[in-house]
Amino acid sequence: VVVIVFVIFQVLFYKYQVLKVEKEIDFVGNSLAKKLEKDININSSVLISLGYNYYLDSKITKEKFNYLSRYYIKKYPNILYLQHKNKETITDMVYPLVGNEGTLGKSLKSRPEAAKSVEKAINTRTMSVNNPYELKFLDYKTIGLII
Repeated sequence: VVVIVFVIFQVLFYKYQVLKVEKEIDFVGNSLAKKLEKDININSSVLISLGYNYYLDSKITKEKFNYLSRYYIKKYPNILYLQHKNKETITDMVYPLVGNEGTLGKSLKSRPEAAKSVEKAINTRTMSVNNPYELKFLDYKTIGLII
């Protein structure tokens, strides 16, 4: 009888530990999700502001693009780089250029997981956020979001 009670106690204790860890994981996951959502909203505001500049000057020069990008990246350091894409969605300008040269000439439409989202964003003139993925055309490896 003592052995059975001990085994039952061990099982209950184990279940308690599992529930405790699950709650901690949920808390961490929810905290990360809220932080990520906040960062996306902040970074979206940067892109809206850049978009307004493009609206005012549809033939934006590389110098003006670099000036604006430098300002926003300094103010929002979690933005790794900014790209300007032409009407065919091909990257024709990137800031900073050093380390990001591989992004030039690339289109999001060439990525099957992003093509539908990009088309929708173009057609509706709204922003889209892709699932996190490895940013491939950089000199370093990192996971990022494309907004």
